[in-house]
Amino acid sequence: MPYPTAPGNLSLTIQRHAGYAKIDCRRLRESGRDGLVEKRKFLGIHCECCNVYSRAYVNKEGTKYEGGCPRCGKRVEVKIGSGGTDTRFFNAR
Repeated sequence: MPYPTAPGNLSLTIQRHAGYAKIDCRRLRESGRDGLVEKRKFLGIHCECCNVYSRAYVNKEGTKYEGGCPRCGKRVEVKIGSGGTDTRFFNAR
């Protein structure tokens, strides 16, 4: 059975695997070629509260990275500013 197409300029592919569905959503470029959306900047965060890895992404204003623990929901914010660091991975307590 075919799945409905995605709205707008999105290309959506759903593949069924053993017990779950894999969704591949790609935005079409203005040139008409199929490609990924511009890569989002992120920081790798090790959430020590639950011993899991997560990502924090730049907010819409571009002023900070925002994320959180995927298990317990604790929030993480990292401000962006001059005099910062080039480090891309952090531990959150």
